[in-house]
Amino acid sequence: MGLRTSRREWLRGSVGGLAVLLRLPRAGAQTTPVAASAEWPLFRGDPALRGVGRSPLPESPKLLWTFEAESEPTSPVAAEGRAFLATRDGDLIALDIATGKLVWKVKVAAGFEGAPTCASDLVLAPDLEGAVHAFGFADGKKVWSHQTAGKSEIKASVAVDQGTALVGSYDGTLHALNLRDGAPRWTFESEAQIHATCAVVAGIVYFAGCDGHFRGLDIATGGVKLDVPFGGYTAASPAIASGLAVFGTFGNEVVGIDMVRKRILWRYVPTKAFPFYSSAALAGGSVYVGSRDKALHVLDLETGRLQWTFETQGKIDSSPVFDGSRVFFGSHDGRIRGLDVKTRKSTFSYETGAPVATSPAIAQDRLLVASTDGRILCFG
Repeated sequence: MGLRTSRREWLRGSVGGLAVLLRLPRAGAQTTPVAASAEWPLFRGDPALRGVGRSPLPESPKLLWTFEAESEPTSPVAAEGRAFLATRDGDLIALDIATGKLVWKVKVAAGFEGAPTCASDLVLAPDLEGAVHAFGFADGKKVWSHQTAGKSEIKASVAVDQGTALVGSYDGTLHALNLRDGAPRWTFESEAQIHATCAVVAGIVYFAGCDGHFRGLDIATGGVKLDVPFGGYTAASPAIASGLAVFGTFGNEVVGIDMVRKRILWRYVPTKAFPFYSSAALAGGSVYVGSRDKALHVLDLETGRLQWTFETQGKIDSSPVFDGSRVFFGSHDGRIRGLDVKTRKSTFSYETGAPVATSPAIAQDRLLVASTDGRILCFG
């Protein structure tokens, strides 16, 4: 009982500080009008990286449009009537979310792997040669760029809170930059690569590194507030809810960390030994996470016990998203699926023709999906 009480207190304290990056409409935005609804302005939808949409999808989503990029795209994001994605060949692309028509496109030779982030009037995108770029939301014009000292590739997306842009790189450094001009604020050196995107809750930035540590740092100072060794290494971003942080590892397990008591609460080890690259969605007391064993695994958030699985024909690196009653995810078998979480049955399936390894996005009553052949598909 004491553990539950302390988690409840933690959650009350965190709600006020949760930085939900929803953009307000600006005069003169040149996009086709769509119904006012929730956004998905950053990887996994919200700063706690829970993968939960606030925009219910139609009962039977239909393909509305497709857009073909010139190379493999990142996970899409969406804000203020626009969808954004970046590509390995270095295109940062803004689309009208209603029609799929190109709004603007800019080129960065180094290329991208991390999804863009929409914050204030900026679109942030880190590149594969260690630079972080900020472009104007309206027109894509460069606002600033910051080249990190290590010039090591950045595969994560940028987290934003308290006017600070936060991102880890493959030289093991977590960078904190001034959001308005890209000036460095502080850095933190870990012992190995940082692949995953950081979560932000109540003024603390949380990340799991390839050095086998889950850490929480004060965003204002960079001071360490939490350090929990979990062993192994991970490419998955932590999802945070109810005082727990959850992520999968390349040690073939999913870890649940009690952020109040600063210890591992549970470990889930499936019968098949395959890595977890997918980042988890947390909703309704459950954990939804894909595995390279070709299955979606659904766990109890409090205990880590397996509730059920759903088998596909390909590994699942795609990170699931939740729309209130269904979980949507892609697979390397080329399908994007939607499962009713009560019946555990498939209610939506679409053959994209190429592997889907990214995180879908749910915004403005639409589901955005990127496949490895360069296509962006919009369902609604």
